[in-house]
Amino acid sequence: FDHVFGYQGDLVNAKYTEDKGGHTGEAGDRAMDFLVTPAGMLVQDAEFLDIASGINKVTISVWVKNHAILPNATVFFALTSTDNPGTDMEGRTRFASFHIPWGNENIYFDTAGCCSTATHRIVKNNSGFSWDEWHHYVFVKDENHKSIWIDGELFHEGDNTLPLPRDNDLLAVGSDIVLGRSFSGIVDDLAIFASALTEEQIIG
Repeated sequence: FDHVFGYQGDLVNAKYTEDKGGHTGEAGDRAMDFLVTPAGMLVQDAEFLDIASGINKVTISVWVKNHAILPNATVFFALTSTDNPGTDMEGRTRFASFHIPWGNENIYFDTAGCCSTATHRIVKNNSGFSWDEWHHYVFVKDENHKSIWIDGELFHEGDNTLPLPRDNDLLAVGSDIVLGRSFSGIVDDLAIFASALTEEQIIG
């Protein structure tokens, strides 16, 4: 888990769980445990995300188990290069990010910047959820339409009009890129697809 598509990640206050610590609980299954704030895994070369940008479709699948609900629980955060300026963090454009959950128990899914519900963001509260148990989350952008799935069921959907930006170069798992919004929990089996998975593929 300390790499994505062969791109090495730099770990900060994160380590593998003990054996059987992954979502299956089976021997040989480990996950990445983000222990304290600040924590995260930074991938310094995220140009592979441009494949999804070229078709304006992406699916991000991940298993998550929370230790605590923090007001800054960012699980996935990717930004464009400094040569592609925008109005988001550090003057760049956000490719995608999601929070599972923010401190108010909202699940946010942002793409192509932040934070308009017309152009960038879909959001829904999930108060009272069993955050301290393993759950499977899938975030889909299919051109203008976006959806969030939890354990194979549609949780929320909506439309955001801006396309995914190109020239992506930095990805953070377990935090934002400056480790300022760290996640407290365990992440397993993160997968990124340059396509919009169907309901059948998500459930399967």
